[in-house]
Amino acid sequence: MLSVFSPGSSYRCANNSPGKDHPRVRWKADDLEKAVVDDLAKMRVATPEIAAWFRTELRATVTDLTAYRRQQSKTLWKRKTELATMQDRLLNAYLAGTVEEAIYKAKGGI
Repeated sequence: MLSVFSPGSSYRCANNSPGKDHPRVRWKADDLEKAVVDDLAKMRVATPEIAAWFRTELRATVTDLTAYRRQQSKTLWKRKTELATMQDRLLNAYLAGTVEEAIYKAKGGI
């Protein structure tokens, strides 16, 4: 098995503000690897059918979230373009003398 921990190293909790009851423990790389593998083994799904259902639901959720983020990004990009166009129109109106300087500044021109 490929280890993500450096052999011979020790690891400590990265909580820089531990409470009074927080243990001060250091783990050896091999012990930490075994603890992680043991914890992951306890998370196994009961049957292959449930595992397949969970995989399908997880994939659908991630797909929905990805589509939502893409739509959100498109909407924000469109709004950014609209605002740039509005600023350009405001500047053109100011330069043409249609809008007074005070109004131009109040609207975010300068």
